[in-house]
Amino acid sequence: MKIYTMRPDASNGQEYPLAINFYDTKQLPLVWDLILDALSEDNTAYANAFKSARIFEPERGDFPAGSTGDRDYWGAVDDAHRGCLAFYATLSKANFTAGTAQGFSVRFKMAKAMRDELLTDFPDAFSDVNLKTGSCRVDSPGQARQIVRWIADRLAEETADTLDARYGKVDFNSWRNCAPFNSIREVFDESRGTVVINKIRRLADFHDSTATGEVSDLVWADLVVGRIVIIDLSVGSQDVSKMLSERLVFRLLDKANARFRSNQDNIPIQIMVEEAHNLFDRTKSGKSTVSDDPWVRLAKEAAKYDIGLIYATQEVSSVDQRILSNTSNWIVAHLNSDVETRELSHYYDYGIFASDIRSAEDRGYVRMKTFSGKYIVPTQIAKFDHTMINRARLTAGLPEVDGQGRVVTP
Repeated sequence: MKIYTMRPDASNGQEYPLAINFYDTKQLPLVWDLILDALSEDNTAYANAFKSARIFEPERGDFPAGSTGDRDYWGAVDDAHRGCLAFYATLSKANFTAGTAQGFSVRFKMAKAMRDELLTDFPDAFSDVNLKTGSCRVDSPGQARQIVRWIADRLAEETADTLDARYGKVDFNSWRNCAPFNSIREVFDESRGTVVINKIRRLADFHDSTATGEVSDLVWADLVVGRIVIIDLSVGSQDVSKMLSERLVFRLLDKANARFRSNQDNIPIQIMVEEAHNLFDRTKSGKSTVSDDPWVRLAKEAAKYDIGLIYATQEVSSVDQRILSNTSNWIVAHLNSDVETRELSHYYDYGIFASDIRSAEDRGYVRMKTFSGKYIVPTQIAKFDHTMINRARLTAGLPEVDGQGRVVTP
């Protein structure tokens, strides 16, 4: 068994980081997607410019053949590297802790005149400089932040005509005209507002400088070998929990679909979700397609991948109707609101039991409708406790265990 949690206990060998390392450059596509999700409803001009910044290296095939295409391609590569530098500087300013910054290394080009003046002000600005190509490397987010702060200040001074004479020989135009760099710099220096950087700060709960790899890939690998996996979303903001869970389900479905299309055996998986009303958002109902909502997609198509879903909720009315309509087995205990029982009445014959469901509060007493059964059956469910565990172990020919899971010596 593995437990993925935001704050793993280093002394517990079963606990692993649920968060990702935002400074691991291999995780940049995932980190960028998370930030775009967080900014999806912000349509201010500077937010849109930030979201459209091209910080990934382009494909050579997107440019014409020949020397002109080569020049344009390498220019776009340089712009992407500068945008990437500004992006990591922004994360640093947004208080994403760097730790040892494992996996972090960013290269970009800077002209010699600018580089010399920067090194005069900050001798440790770079980790490495290739004097022949002008390629510079930084190995810490702090370095990136320092460099971007220095450039932003010089650009502002040049605009205000207050630039110190010692910088007079430096040509800042290539940086001023770099669209990816400046689209992100406006968020970094807060010259157009603080909304975007504040929304980025909310994702800090999802950052762990010690984490390695992408959680969804690690979870899939665990499930393939038959491990029980617990995803602990109890720590962190609601927005982060929702983004994390949705991305994880998307990833599992995509991997299962890839196996299905390649005619490989399915990996049987049972997904269980507590407090499902926090994740199965009805406000999206009718506003999102099946492909946009991982939980709706899971409810509709997961059966062919041998993936099952068990979810528990106190608010039936908050669950997307498309999920409810694809729920085959129902176990209904006490609900104290007629809003919830009215919603429940849309499914099978639960309307007949609505009054009893609101009034009866006996623990373990439920009305159950299974996929294979024709009728709703009132049922008393036995309490799951330590005695039941040992009874099952004895039936299986296994020794009893104590409350810590240790075998009891006769």
